[in-house]
Amino acid sequence: MKKIKNLGAAASAFLLVCMLASCLSAKNADKGGPYNWDEYSTVTYDYVRNKDDESRKKMTESYKKIMENQDGEAGIGQVPPGIYADYGYMLVDEGNEEEGLIYLKKEVELYPMSEPFLSKIIARIEENNPGGTDDEDYEEE
Repeated sequence: MKKIKNLGAAASAFLLVCMLASCLSAKNADKGGPYNWDEYSTVTYDYVRNKDDESRKKMTESYKKIMENQDGEAGIGQVPPGIYADYGYMLVDEGNEEEGLIYLKKEVELYPMSEPFLSKIIARIEENNPGGTDDEDYEEE
């Protein structure tokens, strides 16, 4: 009888885990996955197609909205991969190297796998901007 009781408890625990997992999956499905991409694909496509000031402005605003509207739940609500890097590089391209470096470094901090790619870009920007950002200038949002 003990084996049956233990089996029943194990089955109940397994069902509970499955139910919780399905609830989380459903919540993520409503958001299009674990990240909130907002209008990223549409505005990025428009910018790549048009390459004009208006589509660049819309893309910049979309990046800001994505970064601001994360809900911060564990495993959900994190800024999607590449957003900090893209936004930072856009700032650098516009001549705002100091703020751009902050976002490039945020990308590396949040997604360490990006470091091999971004470290060269960051080093080149810092070489061209010797009075640039120090670690103490770096602020978490």
